[in-house]
Amino acid sequence: MSELIREPVVSGMFYPAGRDNLSKMIATLLTQAEPQKREDKELFGLISPHAGYIYSGPVAAHVYSKIKKKNYIILGPNHSPSGEKYSIMKSGEWKTPLGGVKINEKISKELMKCPLLKNNPYSHESE
Repeated sequence: MSELIREPVVSGMFYPAGRDNLSKMIATLLTQAEPQKREDKELFGLISPHAGYIYSGPVAAHVYSKIKKKNYIILGPNHSPSGEKYSIMKSGEWKTPLGGVKINEKISKELMKCPLLKNNPYSHESE
């Protein structure tokens, strides 16, 4: 059985499609993120905008510059009427211009214990 790969649907519309251009844009946004002093505490979660990078990039960079690399659980709305109201792609990979991001199946298995969440990797296929 082949592994499911979720293709980037809005690449080139909401952010640059090419690896080099996207890397440069993200590096610039992170460099421009205003440093703020914060207490040295572990972050449990955060909220960040998800609009096109030209609109939300500075705010998102400010937020993401505060976290250490770990496992990320990204929650997002389903902008279309198709698919499940609450869904997950419990295995496979999300393809991005910066490379593939493998799904942590151990974490997705734990998330699937929530009775509201359904395994439906196609709920967000047009997003």
